[in-house]
Amino acid sequence: MNTKTFNWTTPDGILIQGYHWDSFHAKAAVVWVHGLGEYAGRYADYAKYLSTYGIASVGYDRRGHGRSGGKRGHSPSYEALQEEVMYLLAHTRELYPTVPIFLYGHSMGGNLVLYNALNYRPDITGVIAGSPWIELTERPPLLKVLAGRIASKIAPGFSLPNGLDPRHLSRDSKAVEAYLEDPLVHDQISASAGTAMIDSGRWLASYKKKSEIPILIMHGSEDRLTSPEASQAFAGQVKGDITFVSWDGAYHELHHEPNKAEVMEVARKWMEEHLDTNIKNV
Repeated sequence: MNTKTFNWTTPDGILIQGYHWDSFHAKAAVVWVHGLGEYAGRYADYAKYLSTYGIASVGYDRRGHGRSGGKRGHSPSYEALQEEVMYLLAHTRELYPTVPIFLYGHSMGGNLVLYNALNYRPDITGVIAGSPWIELTERPPLLKVLAGRIASKIAPGFSLPNGLDPRHLSRDSKAVEAYLEDPLVHDQISASAGTAMIDSGRWLASYKKKSEIPILIMHGSEDRLTSPEASQAFAGQVKGDITFVSWDGAYHELHHEPNKAEVMEVARKWMEEHLDTNIKNV
């Protein structure tokens, strides 16, 4: 698997770092959207696994994350985050003009890809959301939410620690240790970004129409960061080709859990099933 890098500059002048994990004679491509405080490189093993099955991967470090520019954990708006996703989709289509494309998002990225599929309806074959941020497992206090909304108006870049406890990421202690020692990981989120995520999560939680794009949602039953119950409720109320997979006992980062090989296999097989359907319908 070859790893290539690329970059682009957003309309407001933020330099975004992108990554391309190629696959020889790719039959499909996955666009990766990572979670809060992390970056695309933490999905390299997943991309390597998929490449052995002819599935290429393209990812990026969201503004304020990883090797991209911008204040850590900050975005001026939810639309700015979606513009990055749309750019990456367009770039992936340039790289792979004839193969099916899937969107794959984790946690905050899961929120972004679900919203993107339902609201923007891009030309893609399917969406996978791992542990999506629809609701937090523990809802933030009302006063904290109100303070965040006020701050987002008068000081949108004001940032605070996100409160994420790394011990709740995975049952694999080595994965947790690697997260803690990673210099590219941070714990910041700004008032505007936090408010935008809460509002978009509420939009997803209330969505009951049909999705024209197939969706796979996976969530660990013991996730203490984002709510597995909210994911299951979403999957049950949205019409269309929606699949929900609950991983018994699993924590937040399914792709770093002890049974990550099973998780990756389920996602790959789901993509291949829809890849076959897409080919048959051409």
